[in-house]
Amino acid sequence: MTTLLDVRNAVKRKLVLNDTVYDTDIDDCIRQVLRSRNQDKLWFLERVGTLTLELDSSSVSFPASYGDIERIDLIRSGQRSELANIPYKKLEARYYLEDPITSGVPEAYSKVNRTLYFSHTADQVYTLPTTYYIRDETLPTLDTDTSVWFGDDGFDLVRAQATYFMRVGPMEQESASLNEVTIATQILNEKHRQFRTY
Repeated sequence: MTTLLDVRNAVKRKLVLNDTVYDTDIDDCIRQVLRSRNQDKLWFLERVGTLTLELDSSSVSFPASYGDIERIDLIRSGQRSELANIPYKKLEARYYLEDPITSGVPEAYSKVNRTLYFSHTADQVYTLPTTYYIRDETLPTLDTDTSVWFGDDGFDLVRAQATYFMRVGPMEQESASLNEVTIATQILNEKHRQFRTY
């Protein structure tokens, strides 16, 4: 797996830097790229996981590695159905009029921070297959740390964008060009389009 050290060295090669003077700045630029891409929805970030809604519960906290949630299904009596994703205010207005919340089969959910709220208090334990976009739980700080973006599909964009940030930031090169970032972004977007048209 590609590490922070690998990405830093790739940026240094692009900038023709042989010493360690700019290492901290390069690492900061890499983390800046990762923060800016944290909510991207690209094919290589898509994952499927499973959450469990416990009996008598109307909410589930989900892991920090879950970024944006694309879809939540509910499995009941061997049947799989998609739950509606609605804004919390609508969920509250439509389903939370009674106190306590009506017990039954969840029909809808709303995401608020790291918690999913459901339309009903679960009348049994429900398995919830969940399609989501993975994100870094923490940003890489050590040489051996990695990121979901350091794989084959995101590496070039991170390297190109961090190189650009170095040129316009700490190195203050006026001739910095977005050309390499633009090309890396176009390649990634083209791959995404190809992946989505099967």
